[in-house]
Amino acid sequence: MSNVAGQVNANVQDLKQNLKNKQTEIKAEIQEAVKEVQVKSKKYIRSTLFACGSLFLLNGLLLYFGTLSGSSRIDLARFYGFREGKNEHLQRSVGILCIILAASNFLPLTKLHEGAANDALTSIAVQGNILAFTHYAVETIYFKDLRMEIIFCMGMFLLMNVFWTFKEMYQSKKEVIVVKKSQ
Repeated sequence: MSNVAGQVNANVQDLKQNLKNKQTEIKAEIQEAVKEVQVKSKKYIRSTLFACGSLFLLNGLLLYFGTLSGSSRIDLARFYGFREGKNEHLQRSVGILCIILAASNFLPLTKLHEGAANDALTSIAVQGNILAFTHYAVETIYFKDLRMEIIFCMGMFLLMNVFWTFKEMYQSKKEVIVVKKSQ
């Protein structure tokens, strides 16, 4: 009788050990799968930052150099809503501001900064884009001077930027939750 009880006890111990080994293997597989999900995350924000940066750069160059080319220049003052010849200093200032905003959008796309520094640069770029969009919208509603084509183009890219940024933030939070749950 004690022989049978000893064999049963040994079999139970072997089953427990096999179960523990299986659990360890499954945990390792889950952690590996979570790492793969984290690596394959889509980065929509990079394309929207590039689009916004390009738009700001084009806008800034047109505004700044439009005041320097003399009488044969393109009538950018009329295109942007500035009064002809009265606000050239303001037009150049806005051009410089647009070039700075373009640089703030392009900087997170470079490989100069990694990790938290790059996230901070992205956050600064997105906040600047939101501020610029708000300014353009308020100026359109209040002053009614800026042309609707400019508002539409800038607004489209800026809203796309904000949308993809929040989508990206939500996706990264979801991945962090999955990583924490698996550990």
